[in-house]
Amino acid sequence: MKICTPQISYHSRDPIFTLDVQQYDGHINQNSESARYRIATGSYDNHVLLWYWDQSSGQKQGPKILADLNRHQKGVNVVRFSPTPGLLASADSAAVIIIWKFECALNESLEGSEQPILDDYGVKNLEQWVVLKQLRKHLEEIIDIHWSPDSQYLISGSVDNYAYVWDINKGTPQESFAPHHSYVQGVTWDPLNDYIVTLSADRCMRVISTQTKRTIFRVSKSIVKIKGEAKSSRLFYDDSFRSFYRRFCFSPGGEFVIASSGIIETENDGNKDVKFINCCHLFLRNALNKPAASYLTESKHALAVACCPLLFELRPTAKNNFPFPYRIVFAIATPDTVLFYDTQQETPFAFVSDIHYARLCDICWTHDGRTLLVSSFDGYITFITFDDGEIGLPYKGPIYKFEQQSHIISNDAEKQEVNIASPNELKTPESAKITSYFMKLIKHDKQEKEAQISNKRKADNILCVDHSTPKKMLSTQSEHSESISTTDTSTLVFPVITCKKSDLNGKIFINYEGKSTDRNVNESMDTQKVEHEIANGTNESRPTPPPVNVKKPRRVEFTTLTARK
Repeated sequence: MKICTPQISYHSRDPIFTLDVQQYDGHINQNSESARYRIATGSYDNHVLLWYWDQSSGQKQGPKILADLNRHQKGVNVVRFSPTPGLLASADSAAVIIIWKFECALNESLEGSEQPILDDYGVKNLEQWVVLKQLRKHLEEIIDIHWSPDSQYLISGSVDNYAYVWDINKGTPQESFAPHHSYVQGVTWDPLNDYIVTLSADRCMRVISTQTKRTIFRVSKSIVKIKGEAKSSRLFYDDSFRSFYRRFCFSPGGEFVIASSGIIETENDGNKDVKFINCCHLFLRNALNKPAASYLTESKHALAVACCPLLFELRPTAKNNFPFPYRIVFAIATPDTVLFYDTQQETPFAFVSDIHYARLCDICWTHDGRTLLVSSFDGYITFITFDDGEIGLPYKGPIYKFEQQSHIISNDAEKQEVNIASPNELKTPESAKITSYFMKLIKHDKQEKEAQISNKRKADNILCVDHSTPKKMLSTQSEHSESISTTDTSTLVFPVITCKKSDLNGKIFINYEGKSTDRNVNESMDTQKVEHEIANGTNESRPTPPPVNVKKPRRVEFTTLTARK
């Protein structure tokens, strides 16, 4: 293993938040010493810089600059090359994603040129990249993005709790999934194009089907064995996680997804502090709702994971813990250390620490699987290179295929889907109780309507005791006693109901937390009496509702009523 940190001020020594690498002109030979790469970096100086790096020239020489892409208005949080050459996506703190397209290389030699790459006024671009699309939908800064395998779509995660799937050709969002309850700090796309996975600060990992566009799993807890005892454990950090990113990925063949920011709770007593171990959780493709293995990172949390694109043969002396007939190598980045694991052992086979003065930000592998690039807040990039055969012999057999995964989309998983328009998603228990009560009332009204007994209701079931505060009274007739048998009707809470003459056309709209419920006025209110009050000016104290096309506020006032005796 060779480690080199070229002394290059990539972004004037500003923190390098993100980096990615791709083959330069698709050039890679069997002799990996001659591999050439294009590197993209992003920082909060609003610039995306492209660099040329030739492994044969030696690591100490470092990359040479190709182009400066400077269309962002705020700091760049993430850059990602598309799987097919020619496109680059970059996202910033202004909630904008820019899709860059490669046009042409300018007439200047990259190799053997004695002319300075930097002139007196800045960067001399050796490549021309143009803006293909600008994607705008998020309300807050974008933290992570990931391309689809065919480079036609892009998924993004943001501080506004949303994850969007974008159509690159149209430049519009195709799908908007149910929002998380906190920041979406990591997103990834299945290389087999079956799943999309998001990871949030709400301690939940969501698995979304690309066919049905529905969330099939919400993974937040699991049963783990600690000292022979099975315990329920949270799987991920909450918003106290000391990193802005939770970068994670699928394996090259989609065999599993490995998630960063993982924990294993060893003690969770209500009277004591929670004790846990930092780790990364591995979820197999055929069981994405529970971790198959956890790789410990000791006292440091895992902020990024990257899988090596090259597969390796199994070691004959070690046990294979997974069904696929090859080893998959992956790197885990903590704030100050890079750990190298493979799927055939539970401990790291190598690690590198204290290579930067500040904490690490992002990691990525070259396409030949020999070099790992590491960026840091100190503004430098480290190249960690393995010699041929140092990790193992490359695997040349077929990729393992899991059996049909249709069984993992169960009815229980579908029941976990939450309707984002439902008030039940609110966290306050009082709102949940009130919502349940209104659901019972609506169900009871439907039963009465089917039985054609609604005309027996009297107009005095809804009265205005005080003209300044319209209130609804609960009927105490025996025919209503079956709907709520144990409710104390002495103190009930209802939302304030507002109406005017234009609304009294047979229906009244009850507004509760942004949802409107239609109820027949003939069942519960004397319409003619109310119209007479409005015509005579005796009903002027009633508040006037906002127009129908105006967005209703989420908050609603409540008043306590006393049941009529």
